[in-house]
Amino acid sequence: LADRAQAEHLEREVAVLRDDAERTQAALDNLSGVLGQFEAQKAAELERLREELAAQGEEKLQAAAAAARAQQRTQALELEDAIRASKDMQSEARLEAQNLRAQLAASSAEQKRLEAAVQEASKRLAFGDADGEGEGGMVDRRLMANLTLTLLTGKRPRGEMVPVLADVLAFTDDERVAVNPNPNPNPKPETRTLTR
Repeated sequence: LADRAQAEHLEREVAVLRDDAERTQAALDNLSGVLGQFEAQKAAELERLREELAAQGEEKLQAAAAAARAQQRTQALELEDAIRASKDMQSEARLEAQNLRAQLAASSAEQKRLEAAVQEASKRLAFGDADGEGEGGMVDRRLMANLTLTLLTGKRPRGEMVPVLADVLAFTDDERVAVNPNPNPNPKPETRTLTR
């Protein structure tokens, strides 16, 4: 009887120990599941952080590249403007040079005509008018000097002085055209106010 009671007691203790072991195993299983979930969450969060950092780095890289491209476009436009301005200045300089050459050519032609007129006047002063003789064919030297000085110094408009000079020297029509190819159709009444 005592042995049976002891055996039953042992069986109850074994059952209690078995229950404790099962509960402990269940707790361990639950803890293992929770730990696995925690590790999975941490891994997912770590991966998300990595992706966010990579995305931010890519955005910054793209922004820097866009800024560099914009700066290059701005510099290219500025360079194009500078080249265009330089070409415009060169064109203006060439045009101005052409105008100056044209003015110089016109001035040279006018100077040649004036020199021819002065030479002709000098000849007439020295030898008299071919159409006249004696005093009737001579011109007062002082008057001629005043006319020539006024003409060459530009004190009076050339358009006024050339007709006066032509009248005094009795120029022919061809000679008048040679020294004054573009006469003023309405000469001022003061063109012959010079006195001897």
